[in-house]
Amino acid sequence: MRIQLSFVLLISAFSVVHSAELPNTKPLTTDGDLAKNMVDGIHKYLDRELAAAPAKRDEFWKAKADEPQAVKRERLRKMLGVVDVRLPRKFESYGEFLTDGRIAPSNGSNIFRIRWDVLPGLQAEGIYIQGHGEKRHAIVIAIPGSGQTAEELAGLGDSKSDSFASNIAKSGCDVLIPSFLDRTDTHSGNARMNRFTNYTHREFVHRMAYEMGRTVTGFEVQQVLALLPIAKSTVPVAVIGFGDGGRVAMYAAALDERIAVCQVSGAFGPQEKLWMQPIDRNAWGLLQEFGDAEVASLITPRKLIIESMPVPKWDGPTIAKAGRSGAAPGTLEPYTDAEVESEIQRIPKRVQSSITLLKSREKSMDCKSFLDAISAPVRKKDISDLVRQSDGITSNPADKPDVVQKRLLDRQVSFSQNLWRHSEPVRKEFWKKVDTTSPEKWEASCESYRNYFHEEAIGKLPEPTMPLNPRSRQIYDTPKWTGYEVVLDVYDDVFAYGIIL
Repeated sequence: MRIQLSFVLLISAFSVVHSAELPNTKPLTTDGDLAKNMVDGIHKYLDRELAAAPAKRDEFWKAKADEPQAVKRERLRKMLGVVDVRLPRKFESYGEFLTDGRIAPSNGSNIFRIRWDVLPGLQAEGIYIQGHGEKRHAIVIAIPGSGQTAEELAGLGDSKSDSFASNIAKSGCDVLIPSFLDRTDTHSGNARMNRFTNYTHREFVHRMAYEMGRTVTGFEVQQVLALLPIAKSTVPVAVIGFGDGGRVAMYAAALDERIAVCQVSGAFGPQEKLWMQPIDRNAWGLLQEFGDAEVASLITPRKLIIESMPVPKWDGPTIAKAGRSGAAPGTLEPYTDAEVESEIQRIPKRVQSSITLLKSREKSMDCKSFLDAISAPVRKKDISDLVRQSDGITSNPADKPDVVQKRLLDRQVSFSQNLWRHSEPVRKEFWKKVDTTSPEKWEASCESYRNYFHEEAIGKLPEPTMPLNPRSRQIYDTPKWTGYEVVLDVYDDVFAYGIIL
């Protein structure tokens, strides 16, 4: 506001007498592209703010020390967009696998394709592996990274060695593996209009979901939470994830205490470079309150295993070409052991005893440590309490990953578009507190909405910390008007730049 008023005052002070600079301003002598310099200065400011964010979060959480964990969870839930009420718990199995490889009925594993309801119009799908024996240790939700398929995690590929999930099943655990969107761009467009982009599938959904207050990660957390028993069960629930799946596992465990054990593999570390990662990882305002240490503190004192391990690098979206362009930049780099340990040190000391750190494992997702953290076995329940067999439902058990991706993408696009179509009554409900009986009451009752818009939608910045120090110089001189470049200081390295005619 102060900067805007200053521009108005400068315009008011403008004289018809043409001069090298405007009255009451100093000469502007800065060389180069001022617009670029302004952006570079903002970049420096944001780099400093991101570097300072962990210390600011520490202070924020100290001030909120007496606040219930449930309140913190609600704020995280809103940031991730995990705000929609899930549908009643319902599973369907279709197309039982009868594999000729290492996972087959002959060695005690029955494998099913399953689907389950999550939100109205949003159904999830994946793979269920029935645990061996008459006793089971836990229900395990194993979450693949964005470069993996559920089939690969289940060991249904070409590899002849046992997969992580099959080893978990052999220990007596029922394993559920959801299928998630990947970072290819095959279906990122509209076939009917014959228009496509090089957005990844995740970015394609993110762009429409984000403006409705949802995120791709939030959709995935919802899919995991929809797998949980209705109440705390005698059979513990554990989640384990790799890469993007590790982040989903961590957020799910932070939001829901029904999850007894959580393992995060190759996904835990400092988040201050989140802006360099794929755009689908964006969550509004997250780092003001929730780095990975703060999210972990919502999981403890339940068991948390953090596995520091290399994950595949991702160099960004496919190169733009004619008919396929527009993707946001972003890459993924693995965290170093030192980065992981530094973030763990930020977790409150009183709960660090419930955290196990596994360093630089070459094998994805350590199986033994994870199983050791799960409670002793209990009597195996009938399979019908977990997956309900549905008569007459068939599907090709050899669905190609591309076909699965198309189904997943279509469902999330449809859900996001439906939110938009029904947004008007939601806004009407939001605005119901405004008083329209007179202009004066309207003005007064809008104040809280102005503040909400400024802080929650636009993003309110701190007040300027530097004097305005206005500088100007003439750059245009025509018979009917004169133009001046004007610069005003805001913060260290940050200035406002514009042209007054």
